[in-house]
Amino acid sequence: MEPSLEIKYPFLTAMHPVHLEYLQDIPLFTPEQFVSILDNVDAEKRDKVMWGNYKALVESMNAMGFPNQELSYANFRDLCLRLQPGIGVLIIGGILQLTLHLWLSLGDLTSIEQKKSSVVEFTEHVMADSRDGSDEFVEWLVDNVEHLAERTAENRQYYVFFCQKVLQPLMESRRF
Repeated sequence: MEPSLEIKYPFLTAMHPVHLEYLQDIPLFTPEQFVSILDNVDAEKRDKVMWGNYKALVESMNAMGFPNQELSYANFRDLCLRLQPGIGVLIIGGILQLTLHLWLSLGDLTSIEQKKSSVVEFTEHVMADSRDGSDEFVEWLVDNVEHLAERTAENRQYYVFFCQKVLQPLMESRRF
């Protein structure tokens, strides 16, 4: 008999219910819908969760010849609202999926030992192939192993925040 999905894929038990609901349909949202939600959430948490997206979109626009933009929510918001309607919903969908995947992975409490083993193995590889300047990197890796459980628990809270404060209101907005 095949093992249950929860046994085979323990991270499924870590997924927020609204994330699972989103995956059933993967609805599309406009940039306007997305930023109207982001405008009304805790700015510090929003910026922590969304920083990689700010970086990707703002730096992409800079590379395409738009005036140099600094990495900020205000610039990210402005760029989102300037997206063409068709491409805008696709980009927002990609942002949602990337953000959900990243923070689920970073906050997955079911795989801490597996993550720890991977970091230890990588650290050993770095130490064996040590060159000048790698000591700080090795210290950083060791610190990550030592504090992995705490960081994972903190990241879990950011994942839950994004699901409850961003994705859930978006999902509710499409029901009306």
